[in-house]
Amino acid sequence: MAERSENKEKTSKMEALCDEEVNVNICTHNDLDGYISAAILLRKYPNAYLYFSEPNKLHETLSSLNESCRNIRNGKLFILDISAQNQIINMVLRELKKLRSKFNIAWIDHHVTWSPNIMRSIEGNIDELILNMKAKYNAEIVYRLYSREDKYSLNLLNLLMGKSEDKEWDNYWRRALEGAKTYDKVNRTIYRRYVVQKLALNEKSEETNRMYSEGVKIAEETMKYIRDKPHRVMTTRMGRRFVIVDLRKSYTLNYDILRREIAKKYSAAFLLLIQKGGDLSLQRGVDSSNIDFTVLSAKFNGGGHRYSYHISVKITLKDILKAIIKLKMPKTIFIENFIKTIIDEM
Repeated sequence: MAERSENKEKTSKMEALCDEEVNVNICTHNDLDGYISAAILLRKYPNAYLYFSEPNKLHETLSSLNESCRNIRNGKLFILDISAQNQIINMVLRELKKLRSKFNIAWIDHHVTWSPNIMRSIEGNIDELILNMKAKYNAEIVYRLYSREDKYSLNLLNLLMGKSEDKEWDNYWRRALEGAKTYDKVNRTIYRRYVVQKLALNEKSEETNRMYSEGVKIAEETMKYIRDKPHRVMTTRMGRRFVIVDLRKSYTLNYDILRREIAKKYSAAFLLLIQKGGDLSLQRGVDSSNIDFTVLSAKFNGGGHRYSYHISVKITLKDILKAIIKLKMPKTIFIENFIKTIIDEM
């Protein structure tokens, strides 16, 4: 789908705001694409305040932002790399209505799971919705809209796409971002905000060095986990080999390394990651050009792309009854049913 921006006057208004001293907030996805999208936008708005969120927690983040910005008027809010999910859409709309009186709101995304009904609902409560579902990375859209003339922003985009010419620079910031993400998860801090801001400025510091060291340690732990931990391997009806990786007890791993190396180790077309809390994530593996996880969207409320898909576990009464009969946890029943669906559909 082409970039959706029907009102050119709104776009011009937003671009004009780039040069004004306004209160700017950025709510971005808590992954590498989200970090790079934010860093590119920080090149235009160096004083913007960052929030990190997930599709299934967006309403909570917007509520927190609304509370923190009670006295703001005529501000600017960007929502980056986050799809609107059906199961929380009413709560998201409620928060957007509150924020609309304080901010000019732009939502920029590339996920393929936007339904026409959700698009219409969101468009009625923000100033501009920009979607490009053909873009592999959300940061590509942000770069084209706001930083096409900025050479360093192109470096940031190349980092995301794995095309950096300076491998040492690339490795440093990847490890620093991953270190900050995991450190924050364990210690309930927000070092990600600081590291993304420093990345946008291309400035190393004592703190980014510390997060880099954390990232290196996490990478080493991840490689050890891959070497030592056996995993369940299955095959779909279409002959695709996939690996089930249970991460519910493995808290500090680098998911990018994990996905890449386990896929290579088992020659897997894709991976099913069972995350802490029971949420499920499908990630492509090797030789997976024909993979399309969005075929599952008709049966499960999830979000993502052809090659990466996330599903929040939603327990039904049927799952609970089955769990009672089989003496299992309801989430276990949901996961078992999901695996059966993968085998049949993929």
